[in-house]
Amino acid sequence: MKSKKMLTLGVILLFGISMLGIGNFFLTTAGSTTPTLNMVAPYNSGIILDGYNWDWNMADERIFDITDISNELNFLPVIINFAHNDTHLFFYMYIPAIHGHVKGADLHFFGNGQNDGIHMAAIYDYYHDLAYDVATAPQLDTDVGGYENVYAYLNYNDSFGTWFEGAKELRSGDSAGKDIWLNSGDPIAVEIDAWIGIYPDSGEPNYRSKPQYIRLDIDHYEAKTLDIDPTSSGNGLDWVEGQDYEAPYIESTVTIDGVADETAWTDAMKYDITLSFFNWSSGHWDPTDSIDVKFRVFHDGVNFYFFLELYDELETDTDFVGYAIGDGADMLNLTDGTDFIMLGSEYVDGFLPSDYSEPIGDESVGGSCNGEGNVTYSDNHRKVEFCKPLEPNDPLGRDWNFEVGKYLYLHILLAQNSDVGGPNYFDIEDKDGKPHFVVHPIKLLSLGENPTGDNNGNTFTLGLDVSSLLIIVAVLSPVMAIVYLRRKK
Repeated sequence: MKSKKMLTLGVILLFGISMLGIGNFFLTTAGSTTPTLNMVAPYNSGIILDGYNWDWNMADERIFDITDISNELNFLPVIINFAHNDTHLFFYMYIPAIHGHVKGADLHFFGNGQNDGIHMAAIYDYYHDLAYDVATAPQLDTDVGGYENVYAYLNYNDSFGTWFEGAKELRSGDSAGKDIWLNSGDPIAVEIDAWIGIYPDSGEPNYRSKPQYIRLDIDHYEAKTLDIDPTSSGNGLDWVEGQDYEAPYIESTVTIDGVADETAWTDAMKYDITLSFFNWSSGHWDPTDSIDVKFRVFHDGVNFYFFLELYDELETDTDFVGYAIGDGADMLNLTDGTDFIMLGSEYVDGFLPSDYSEPIGDESVGGSCNGEGNVTYSDNHRKVEFCKPLEPNDPLGRDWNFEVGKYLYLHILLAQNSDVGGPNYFDIEDKDGKPHFVVHPIKLLSLGENPTGDNNGNTFTLGLDVSSLLIIVAVLSPVMAIVYLRRKK
């Protein structure tokens, strides 16, 4: 089952239904886009949080568009303004009810290593301080060891629109809450998400500014660098290097049919992996909700072969298994992205972009669809088999060339009965109470090199059949006899 068609993922990575209605997160990579709007937050000591803008300087007011995520032709003009005093950054914005009631909105402040935000559910008249993170998306400050230091006044009107007015401390020092730390002349990037015609606790926001953003300078423009690249600001994906795996060298003929009944699969190394539930967009992680997976791996010097089996009580068209493949443990944070294989209703050879958005098909960027895969389902079990060349020579498709005797690196993810249309189970390790994605090194053993592991209790035979074993026994018997006789002396 080999395909040239790229499947659509609504979530990857990411990748969103939210906790307390906190919506999706959108990270703009440096160099990919310039600010749509440049603004300055002037000094103003007379602002009162009351949900109106009578005390603001209208000359500083600007209009910034947000767009319907399902229809780019639908956009909303947002009236927005910023100011500051000695201790706080103030904002107000007005979103008109052109396409439906404006029930909630988020502001995301990011750049130069900062990742702060505020969630405002106007329909319920509550707000929360947020800490954004590339791996876990927005969290409540209080849930990550920080504290609330945000204030807002929300003026919801179902017929005309909603006023959002609020303030954040310029220098709260709440590093756990990823709060802003801004002095005069410092810049910050700002993005907007909104819930238009839907409730903030019903799912992800349906309007957003991505990929557009505002560059906001405090007090005056000083031309300071605004670095919004996650790899340089320290906001990359959180990962840990997991258990080493081994892929033995086995010369055998394999039919990629999703069955894995050849001798090579019997002799392949076998590993047990546990995948934990994780909602990429909201950051909700439940290690008690897990799926056990049996994984096998080998190579024949030309291709590497993966086989995976898991219990799946309900077969659905949206189920799939994904493999992120790289040549280093930090493959999830590479600027150009990394190789990504997906097997559901078809085999997809693509790559995962560095901004963790939807995977891109190799062929759509001039690359090639390398490899072959197949999936079978029976007796409430899903079996996934695929192979790919060790040296596909496809740099446009972000494919890696691997050498026997060295390592490839792997992260496994899964979509199983997913409510968000994308992956919802990942290989995750708890590190200080925070989920980290596990990347496994896989050593490509040389011909004749025995694995160091116990193969889960299975004897490693290098694919030898009965006749081959008899020949080996016949050859070794005289040697063993000599050793025995010497010991008797």
